[in-house]
Amino acid sequence: MLNRSLLIACSLCITTLSLGAQVTPHARALPAALTGSYGGVLSTWDPTAQGNRVEQIWFRGDQIKTALVINESGLRAHGTNTSGAVTFTYGLVLDNSTAAWTAMDPDPKKNLTATAATVFNNTLNLPARGAGVDPNDVHMWVKHSRPFVFTGPHLILQHTFTPGAVSGLLRMNAGNSSSGSLMLTSGNTCGGTLSTTYSSGTYTMAVKGAQANAACLFMIGAEKVLFAGSVPLPVDLSGLGMTTCELGLEPVFSLPAVTDGTGAASISAPFTLKAADTDVWSIQAMHQTTSNSAGWATTNVMTSILGTVGLMRSLRVDNRGTNGPSTFNSVSIITLVR
Repeated sequence: MLNRSLLIACSLCITTLSLGAQVTPHARALPAALTGSYGGVLSTWDPTAQGNRVEQIWFRGDQIKTALVINESGLRAHGTNTSGAVTFTYGLVLDNSTAAWTAMDPDPKKNLTATAATVFNNTLNLPARGAGVDPNDVHMWVKHSRPFVFTGPHLILQHTFTPGAVSGLLRMNAGNSSSGSLMLTSGNTCGGTLSTTYSSGTYTMAVKGAQANAACLFMIGAEKVLFAGSVPLPVDLSGLGMTTCELGLEPVFSLPAVTDGTGAASISAPFTLKAADTDVWSIQAMHQTTSNSAGWATTNVMTSILGTVGLMRSLRVDNRGTNGPSTFNSVSIITLVR
């Protein structure tokens, strides 16, 4: 009864809080699994060094909100590195695709349909960039010449580059689960710290630094961008007396636990990676605390990408030849859209 009442209270808080109470929302990343967090893989990327270049990325449709209208896009540079100014001709094509992950062809033209939309094709002047810390930060927003509506079932995004002046490398954020698992942390904590691991067929989620010998609730969901399809996440829970706490996902179900004398709690379960698909879900823990009037605190959010195929696929063609389509969940460019 306690678990259900907590989730209902959070839901009511979200629907009644004013927009002014919102914390900075997650930008929409493609794929959404990487929203709000660095992928942990740093990719050195120079769009002008290898001659004319095409980079095409296939995204699984469940990682994008259906009927999403995309008016602008931006490349997300890794926050710990700097980049010099870059000038080059840039083209961006978006396309709704019925083709499955396995059907991506080494010839980029064969992957596009007759309804593919060129939303930008012009000179792009990316300014120099200093190091930053916000994982939702965009190097520069690029306003499209026309809106694009994602209708699914999947999305193909194609970047094209023509050489220009370059005074530094772009250090881009990448996501890679070629080893079978990728664990991404995002959001703030007002209490304990959540971590997730996958090893030898066992998946574990664990909280440390919570109140000792107290209730803990692991909330699990697939959505960490929008709550109920419209409210941007994360949401400030201060209206419930949970000062500086955030709800960073839309809970689908929850698992109760009790912390030990050190304030730690964990749940482990056997899990087998799928041979032809990738599972994606996000977890956040809520636990008892004495630090606010509500008596509850939230952890950071962990997103688990479990699998090696089926989530995203990349293809690169330049004067060095063709690289791909890749056979694992890896992209060298994570795009933020709005």
